[in-house]
Amino acid sequence: MNANLIVVTGCFGAPVKEKSLELARQRGLPLVDLDNEITKRDGRSIRRLVMMNGEHGYRNAVLPA
Repeated sequence: MNANLIVVTGCFGAPVKEKSLELARQRGLPLVDLDNEITKRDGRSIRRLVMMNGEHGYRNAVLPA
């Protein structure tokens, strides 16, 4: 299988970043960290956004249906 995009998700506290970086290195793919991209765009950390909006509100604001 020739995949150019792999999406990795996980719960808060899971080693998602570490595993994603390891997978990207193994496959020779770039890594795009959505938490970093959201923080750059919004100016607030993911933790702060969740604290202010709750996880449900955060997900609805960041990932509209």
